[in-house]
Amino acid sequence: MPRYITILYIFSWILYAAFAVVAFPIWNISVVIPHILLLGLGAWLYGTFRCLIIVIPALAFHMYLLSYLHADIFNWYQAKASGPIIQIMIVELLGNLRHQFNRIKETNERLDQLNSPSTHASLAVL
Repeated sequence: MPRYITILYIFSWILYAAFAVVAFPIWNISVVIPHILLLGLGAWLYGTFRCLIIVIPALAFHMYLLSYLHADIFNWYQAKASGPIIQIMIVELLGNLRHQFNRIKETNERLDQLNSPSTHASLAVL
């Protein structure tokens, strides 16, 4: 993975954190929705295990955001325990999708090598 992609990914998390802190008084709990896109992108780029590790600081940030920073304006009835479960499911789904995509790509490359003209020429000699 190129280093600049990792830097851009980290920078996007920093931008999201700043956005969530600033926009929370206006949008309330809806500011946490974009982090699902970031988790999905992380699962696609880095795989399931690495992105599951990213879920832990994301949950800690949201707990800080909801419980300490903006606890006075947060409506508790909007929060559900299903949030962490959805995060884990998204990471697992996209990580598995990327893994299957890579397997299909490798299989197609092997089939292309078997179907190349040089392979046909060597089989014709036999």
